[in-house]
Amino acid sequence: MEKFGRDDVDNLVAEGKFEITQNWKDKNFNILHHEIYRPLYDGLNSMVVKADPELILSGFATIQRMQPGVELKAHTDQRTDPSIKYATIVYINDDYADGELFFPNLDIQLKPKPGTMLFFPGNEEYEHGVKHVGDGPIRYVLVGFIKEKDHYKKNKY
Repeated sequence: MEKFGRDDVDNLVAEGKFEITQNWKDKNFNILHHEIYRPLYDGLNSMVVKADPELILSGFATIQRMQPGVELKAHTDQRTDPSIKYATIVYINDDYADGELFFPNLDIQLKPKPGTMLFFPGNEEYEHGVKHVGDGPIRYVLVGFIKEKDHYKKNKY
């Protein structure tokens, strides 16, 4: 309701404003109450706010797990949440098979080393997804977003 002023999910999905990803099988591990979360969030958020006081860090409380056989279809973050300016991903491991991050509009595929943090715009040019993870270890990443502060107060739909 806050994002779109309505809750007709089927229509929001059809309009490309809301995405439902199938077959995640135990997708998220919440670290909000883990001792690592607060220093990580506070440190990153202070850098974001220092760079631009109109932005704020969102997320970084979920480790995303992708089991073998799972993919993330190509999508644009701003399409489902217009407040997102940048996506952020911290890679935790790289011993999984396949599962590359891809940007179809840029013809880029990559599999960053553990500890790598990526930032990229949430706009259409940076549409992205994750190829099917192959057999073997699970793919783990920490995800977050950099959003426009008070976007929904400023932009009523």
